[in-house]
Amino acid sequence: MPGDIYCCINQISAIDVVDAHDAYYLQQALLNGAVAVIAEVDMEMPELPDHIPVIYADDVEELASRLAAVFYDKPGAGMNLVAVSGTSGKTTVSWLIRGVLEQAGQLTGMVGSIEHALAEHLVTPEGDLWEPDDIDPAEGRECSSPFALVPYKGRYSVEETTPNGLRLQRSLASMRDRGATAAVVECDASSIAGGSTDWLEPSIAVFTNCGDDPGDLEVFGDKQVGVMKPADDDGWHAGLCAAPAVYPPGCVLL
Repeated sequence: MPGDIYCCINQISAIDVVDAHDAYYLQQALLNGAVAVIAEVDMEMPELPDHIPVIYADDVEELASRLAAVFYDKPGAGMNLVAVSGTSGKTTVSWLIRGVLEQAGQLTGMVGSIEHALAEHLVTPEGDLWEPDDIDPAEGRECSSPFALVPYKGRYSVEETTPNGLRLQRSLASMRDRGATAAVVECDASSIAGGSTDWLEPSIAVFTNCGDDPGDLEVFGDKQVGVMKPADDDGWHAGLCAAPAVYPPGCVLL
């Protein structure tokens, strides 16, 4: 949109990597009104108009998350925000917490692996209310015929459990602006390690468990538990980091 800053955040899928520094995407951003660009340090950039400043950052995604938190006025801080992380059990625990909050009368948002939603309304990654492009082919069907496959065209789906920090802040802001008083965010390890959740500021953080795989110990290290650290409590963080690294299945730390 006119006046926006274009952040060069690469998009990674199962089959491709989209380089946000590519000349095509930069040109599209400028045509849509971008007034500045944030790019990775040492990246070779195509020639841009002289009036477009380029800000180089060591970590574009982290900086974009921080800017988004400020731009959207820290939406997580204005709600009862619950962040759920761990090796397994995140989805089940997130839905249980969502149900408890809704039963308590709170208008609750959800960002997770099954859906991004506000109450019964599905939400897009941009924070808008989702509307299907096509009629749901499974609508009205009580069951599928034997061996019949129902196409997913026109049906809602989630591409990633935890969106990047910019989209996450925008989604939470959209929920807050629509009256949400609580939200549950499912935080996967890759998103935490990438900095997407650095500026969530949850009211409550839930850690389900850490698997026995030695690789999990690295993932759920200082960076992982950082999302659970109260901003003004370094002692709490140090105590958690000093606790046993592997927790029994189902263990919840609050």
